[in-house]
Amino acid sequence: MASDMAVQTLDFCQVNPQSQSPLYMTFPVEMRLAIYALVLAPFPDLKEPYSFESYYYRPGYTAPKTNDLRLLGVCKRAYIEAKDLIWDPTSGNTEEAFWWGDHRRRPLDYRQRLSGALRREERNHPLQSLRTKAFRDEHWSKINKVEIFSQMYACQSEAFKSFFDKVPSLQPKVVQLTIRYTDWWWWEENQALKLTIAPGKNSPGFLPNSCETFLLELETIESKKDQLKQQVKLITDNKDVWKWPRMDGRRLAFDDEVMVKDWEWMGPTRFGGGADARTFDHHPSGDEMKYCVKILTFKLC
Repeated sequence: MASDMAVQTLDFCQVNPQSQSPLYMTFPVEMRLAIYALVLAPFPDLKEPYSFESYYYRPGYTAPKTNDLRLLGVCKRAYIEAKDLIWDPTSGNTEEAFWWGDHRRRPLDYRQRLSGALRREERNHPLQSLRTKAFRDEHWSKINKVEIFSQMYACQSEAFKSFFDKVPSLQPKVVQLTIRYTDWWWWEENQALKLTIAPGKNSPGFLPNSCETFLLELETIESKKDQLKQQVKLITDNKDVWKWPRMDGRRLAFDDEVMVKDWEWMGPTRFGGGADARTFDHHPSGDEMKYCVKILTFKLC
């Protein structure tokens, strides 16, 4: 995000009212703000789309996230009216995604810290992309939601704590953990689904104290949807084991009042793309297969 434009020092002693512009003379301020919000919202950069057969392609993540902030440089009046909309909670700019695990499981633009022999916690650093490397503390403090895509092996309490300790100003209200179909243990060998990320009753805190909602998103393919139901049932039947601890000692428990959300999408049957694409005997023929997703909500006890 070219957010530096929003913090440049400008001389506002004189601001042209732009009385010749229909935008200012015809449209009321409420309509202008609505237009600005649409212009400043993030959008997928379709010049560099993710491969459909990549491990990280899914709805909402089909290309790198980008912004066009040229509006802020049009004139001082546009800057004054629009600058605060960049970090409005409804803008989409207050949500950031991160990938934990093998470098092949994350987009190219999120492999910035993977050169050399880095430790696992360094590979999963918040500054893993060029986008987030440009953030300063005032930007991190605006992030309300963090979504983490993690392979099962990388999803440990120490990983969460290390991640949030690296950037203390990152204090989101919502943390979402997504386990994709290819993140489960031994999915390549068609082994049964088994969640091994339960925080446990006595786990030390690892979520930031700002976290009020924890979302657990679990994905698999249609042929394993009954197994996924069983994994969800294990969580709802063992709520004491599935309480996610904050660093201040408070915990987030499964919310019985929020229905488990379901959604589906059509995704790839092969992974890797091109000549290196891997096929699997337990996948259906063709280019697409159905993916089934469940989202569980946890709230402060």
